[in-house]
Amino acid sequence: MLNGLQSTSYPHDVVKRSGAIVPFDGGKIRAAVTRAGAATGEFAEAEAELLTSQAMKVLNHRFGAKAPHIEQIQDVVEQVLISANHFATARAYIVYREQHARLRRDRERESALTHPAPPDPADDHCFPGPARRGRCRSAAS
Repeated sequence: MLNGLQSTSYPHDVVKRSGAIVPFDGGKIRAAVTRAGAATGEFAEAEAELLTSQAMKVLNHRFGAKAPHIEQIQDVVEQVLISANHFATARAYIVYREQHARLRRDRERESALTHPAPPDPADDHCFPGPARRGRCRSAAS
């Protein structure tokens, strides 16, 4: 059934968190839904296929051939899980997304601390050199 998901009527591309545009892959939605259902024990692979088809229909209706952002796709998956009364799986999926968002923020923060951006000379208030003799101007001037 998934082979039919990669139809021309679905989005052709997806906007990743980095802003990169990559080809749309409906199999990734199915894999996420299947893993979420297995984690909670609420449903098996056959139901995951049906839920994936429903998510694909919603994506087609909302975005057509436009490239949705990955977060928008995940929002649709949440909505489909809730509308199918798979509340435990929807909650687990939401918590999983929140945990991974927190991990991404922590990695970005850590990266910023270990690899700080070079100083911007325009922000520098000190003007070394013979004319200034290393004196600093105040931030207000």
